[in-house]
Amino acid sequence: MMRGLIYVGAVTTATSETEFAASSLAGLGTGFFKPNAGAAWEIYVLEAGGAVPEGLQTPVLTYTTATGVFTHADLVAGDLEVGDLVLLIHPLIASLGTKATAAAEGAVTTADYLMAYVKQLVTELQALDAIVDTLATDTDPLVMGKSQIFEKSITSPANTGDVVVATITEQPCQIESVIIHADAVQTGDLTSCGVFGGAAKVITFIAAADAQQSDFDAEDKQVAWIAGPVRLAATKT
Repeated sequence: MMRGLIYVGAVTTATSETEFAASSLAGLGTGFFKPNAGAAWEIYVLEAGGAVPEGLQTPVLTYTTATGVFTHADLVAGDLEVGDLVLLIHPLIASLGTKATAAAEGAVTTADYLMAYVKQLVTELQALDAIVDTLATDTDPLVMGKSQIFEKSITSPANTGDVVVATITEQPCQIESVIIHADAVQTGDLTSCGVFGGAAKVITFIAAADAQQSDFDAEDKQVAWIAGPVRLAATKT
């Protein structure tokens, strides 16, 4: 026995479906297992030959200290018999394993046992997890972007007109710099080139006048625009 917390006793008399005696548990004092105030102790059927009511639990209704007689609610599934072992469990300990304990509500008080607050915590964590999942779903399309370098190789013949470098999809794009870079010496008929963006090429990144043939007469020569940033919405080129 764990004095003050758990007592074990063998059933010495099985009087009825709701009453038994355990002589080893007699003499502990009037109201010991069923105090006038506060929760009653729990009867847990520890051993009943491997059959019901083994494993069942019910609160003490009355306790007679002189005889060790206990009354309790009908276990329904089966009745105690002489020789069965029962545990008398302090309500503070029993509450940890009581499945029917409702979750507590609000701030911690003296009205509930630990398990009620554990269940409250689990319930609130599940609710919070659902909120986080919803926020993640709602904000996935709005995830902040990251700095990237995009390169486009222009291989079309010189002076053939506009070439689309890129089309912005889904989310707006902030452009911070544009560079025209020569992979090799350009042909003599490339008189100029430029980079434009937005509707009807309203944004000039690099004007034609700024990118003359002389700027690309050797490998790795380049012209840059770093005046930004410029914001372009989705679908813009």
